[in-house]
Parts: sequence; C-alpha cells; structure tokens
Amino acid sequence: MVAKQSGLRTKWAQDQITVTPQYDFQASPEKIDDIMGDETLAVWWSAIFPASYQVFFHDGFHQGLGNWLNKWDKNPLYYLNRVINLKYYQRLLRILNAKPRELQSHLLPWLKYPYNTHADGVILIGDAGGFPCPLEAEGIYPAMITGKAAAEVAAEAISSEDFSKNFLSKYDKVWKNTTVGEDFETGEELYNIWKALPFSPQETMSWFVPMFMEAMGGIYDWSQPHAKRVRQIASQIKSYMPKALPFIMKYVFPLVAKIFEEDLDKMIDPQKLMSVIPKVMDLIPKKKNHGGMIHEIQWFNKTHPWHIRFYIY
Repeated sequence: MVAKQSGLRTKWAQDQITVTPQYDFQASPEKIDDIMGDETLAVWWSAIFPASYQVFFHDGFHQGLGNWLNKWDKNPLYYLNRVINLKYYQRLLRILNAKPRELQSHLLPWLKYPYNTHADGVILIGDAGGFPCPLEAEGIYPAMITGKAAAEVAAEAISSEDFSKNFLSKYDKVWKNTTVGEDFETGEELYNIWKALPFSPQETMSWFVPMFMEAMGGIYDWSQPHAKRVRQIASQIKSYMPKALPFIMKYVFPLVAKIFEEDLDKMIDPQKLMSVIPKVMDLIPKKKNHGGMIHEIQWFNKTHPWHIRFYIY
C-alpha cells in the first residue's frame, strides 16, 4: 500500500510474488519436545508438489507451500493437501496428536533483486521492499536487517532535515553493505535454482529426488555387499546424467562462477576437467551390447567458453 501510494510501484508482477497457503496445527508442547526435539524446521521435497515447509512453534506448527502466481496449474490447496495426505505425514499427525486450527494464506514477494526501495519521505523494508531471501524467501531476518538500515538513514535525514529521495538513496548503500545485500549479489542465480528445482516438481524433482536419495542413502543399504551396492548406485546415478548435467551447467555453474568470480578458472580449469571426465566415466559400469549417447554442453564465462562432450552409455 505504501509503495503504491508513494508511486514506487503499482503492483508486483506475477513472477515476483508467491501465493503461500498453510495449515496451522495445534499440538502439546510436551509432545513436540519429546518427539521433535530441536527439529524446528523441515522441508518436504517431492515430484508431486512444490517444496513444502514445516515450522514448529511452542504449541503447534505450520505446514505450507508456495509458488509464483504464474506457475500454478491447479488450486494451491490441491498440492498442500497432497502433503497432508502422505502416509508418513498422517503418522506424524497421529503421534503428535495434532489438530488443525485454521487455514492461512498470504502473498510473499520473491525477487531476484530489490528495486525502488525509497522515495521522497519513504523507505521500504522487509517484504514491502522485496527483501525476502532470493533462495527460499525467508523474510524475518531481512526485515530486521533492512529495518535497522532504514532507521539509521532516517535518523540522518531527521538530523539533516532532508527527506528527499536523493538523500534517502543512502539507504540502498547501507542495505547493500549488509548480509542481506551480500545474498542478493547472487540473487538471480539463487532465484533461478529454486525456480528450476523445488518449484518445478514434475520437470526437475521427478529425477532430482530419486538421484539425491540414491546418492545420499543408497550406500547404507545393508541388504547387499557394499561394493556391489556402490556399483549399483553409480550405474543408477549415471542414468540421471542426461538431465542432471544440463541442469548443473545452466543453473549451478553460473552460481559457482558468481560466488568465486575470477577464482573459478583457477579451481576448475576446462582442460583439466576434460582430462578428468573420461577417467571418471571409465569407473562407472557399462552395460554390454548397449549403444552410447553423446551429450554436449556449452557454457560461457568471462574468460573463455567451455565446450564439454559427455559420453553417457
């Protein structure tokens, strides 16, 4: 409302704001302490719903999810109910003896980078300024940090008796020099990863979740000798590479390059990478009498282009 009345913006674009429904559950503090302990936050990832968050409080918890306004193909409650109806989730509700209190919903800005944060006599902080974290849209900490920055600049404005937009531009310099500003230095890359991964369940999570579970948990499967299980894991992970490698090159490498800047070329030399990849691929079991598939990827950075060809058999 303040941003609109001050002329800073009319409204958020559909790819700048999320709709976030959540169920609020009541549970006894004793059961929460005994069963959940210090586990106050959980994220549920799946191929059948966008990433869902669970946050515990003293006497209950929230279960919610969200996505950008232009990404929904069904009512958001359809996807939230899929979380609630999971067999494991129903079991959790039973052991906590949790009871639903109410359904809540709110709109949450989610930007690659904040803009139009001040005008004559106006400074926007927190959600109003578009400051939720660009990776997972956590907003409490950015609201505290930007609120402190705004208070500092407002105090200077009062002392100088100057509330002009030009004077209040100091606010941008202050918040950009905080941990919030540091997060937004890679804001576009973080935003794009979240959009392409947990907010794209059918397109991406359908292969990411089983690949991740295989890589992280498969080695602890004691039903078979570990050496055999490792070979199975390697073979299974290899089957996901045609989808995983383009994702890594398109979304992960730009983030890494942005974080390390010029140091990336020293850490990952393309020629060295090209010499290592065939050796790694040779370690992965190959099926007999099975044709190979060539997978090509191009990626460009400031110094030189990378052109990598992967042979996936």
